[in-house]
Amino acid sequence: MDTKFPEVPMFSPAFLTLADVCARELWAGRNYDDGKVQVGRAPTIRGAEGKYKENHLSDEIFLYLCSGRFMSQALSPQYPAPYRITDDFVRKDFMRVARLNPLNAKLSNLNIPDGIDYLYTSSVMDYQFWRRNPTPDFFSIYSYLFILTVGDAFFTPTNSNTDGSQIALASRLLFFVTPDVPIYNFSNDIAVGLGITGVKTSEQLPLYIEHLHHGYKKNWCNLAKFEMPSSNLINTQIWNRARNAGWWQRRVYDLALVMYFEFVARNKPMKLSKYVKQQFSTMAYTHI
Repeated sequence: MDTKFPEVPMFSPAFLTLADVCARELWAGRNYDDGKVQVGRAPTIRGAEGKYKENHLSDEIFLYLCSGRFMSQALSPQYPAPYRITDDFVRKDFMRVARLNPLNAKLSNLNIPDGIDYLYTSSVMDYQFWRRNPTPDFFSIYSYLFILTVGDAFFTPTNSNTDGSQIALASRLLFFVTPDVPIYNFSNDIAVGLGITGVKTSEQLPLYIEHLHHGYKKNWCNLAKFEMPSSNLINTQIWNRARNAGWWQRRVYDLALVMYFEFVARNKPMKLSKYVKQQFSTMAYTHI
């Protein structure tokens, strides 16, 4: 890929193994940097054999809460529709756990109710169209269009900012709402690390996705070995759709990118919990 910007590196197997350990912590509901349990106000989780508490948040629970209703509307009523995400869920739980600070989501320009309505109407139709035309050649184009249109729906203009899009929030929500769609999480740290700055986030997005997709293909040989954790909570059909679409590989890749551009590229020590360090130290890879 000819570009004047830095490219996503070819990560070592050890570095991706570390990212996989961190991803499994988030799947279980623990922060990989400090080991704290993620808590919030998620609705009661039923049918999980008592394993999950009402205030327990995790990637597994986010995937369960976000995908069920959407898949039921987009694919078939046979899919369970346990929950419709709400303003409180997005604002108080999801954005906090996803670490969407004011730099990533300008709160004065945030319109959560309209964004949620768009997800369950227009995005459902967009998804149905994508399923009929899942051409690999248009991988980046679909990712861009999904994120941009949902980001626009979550944006509300103000006198100080009349034009924009909630790109970071849209990418993170879509990652869980549509786990089989080729979505990459948007991060300012990654964009800056790739030298994609100086324009609005919505204008950065096409080049950002192009870089990340190129890096994803480049690292696929090592990413492919990581298996998505099992779940007794997520509907089996949804779990299989996510697994077969490389959802777990994209999650590991996302964390590898974040850790690389936030710490490694800046020559800063990585912040890892004691548990993550112990888990990684027992594996074959000791040098990243």
